[in-house]
Amino acid sequence: MARPAKVTRILHSRDLNRAKYDRLVEIAALCGRVRGDAWQRCSGWSTAQQSPREIRDDWMAEGYDWHGLPARLGRATLLDALGDIHACREAAKVPVKKAVWRRTEGDEEERKRLYSLLKQNRWTEDSFLHRHMRKRWKGGTSRVTNQIVLEPGAYTTKVRHGRAWVHMQGMERGQRIAIPLREKHTPSGQLRILLQDDGQLEIHYSVNEEDACSTHPGGSETVGVDKGYTEAYTDSDGKRHGQGLGDLLAAESDARKVKGQRR
Repeated sequence: MARPAKVTRILHSRDLNRAKYDRLVEIAALCGRVRGDAWQRCSGWSTAQQSPREIRDDWMAEGYDWHGLPARLGRATLLDALGDIHACREAAKVPVKKAVWRRTEGDEEERKRLYSLLKQNRWTEDSFLHRHMRKRWKGGTSRVTNQIVLEPGAYTTKVRHGRAWVHMQGMERGQRIAIPLREKHTPSGQLRILLQDDGQLEIHYSVNEEDACSTHPGGSETVGVDKGYTEAYTDSDGKRHGQGLGDLLAAESDARKVKGQRR
């Protein structure tokens, strides 16, 4: 049975005060240092054959201090960074696979051998793969300092006075930072907190597509719709649905442009 597709749901904070935001900025900066260490130490070949948990255990065994972060927050940040490194490394393999395909045309056994070495991250055992992977995969660095990754055990949620709250782990034992949200939805699973320039934040988490996209009976009548920009749809009865969509899209486009220019 196929696994259900995952989609990302985004929740927004509301009325997050400056003191809490500053504490989150401090935590995010320390997470950024852990993320940078992960890219510096683990983006080469020496750790390519290790699983993320093996790397995490090695760091803990050597007494890595997580730059002062609580171990739970540090471990979650490390595993998240290792996931990013893995994704970038797999992307680098795509053009290498194409080169293997061209080189081994007519030799199925050699093609399978090279593909197998590449899949197992053992490309140093073949000079052709090693040369192409050095060209395509040069490691990397991280300058991300506005994200905090939370494991399920690092936060609790509750709904109070019609609003959801996330109480996340702070820098000190027993300390919690209460984050008020706009919505009533309570997040679950692993959370990614993204700090915004306006003093608020977003919480990203994944849910099953079936749970996020519920369906409701739509009746048996036929209606024609016209899709537009100013509003989402105008039906054949002249009713407009999703008014203000154009303003929303324009604002989002402008925000992404500014964000892209700052990178």
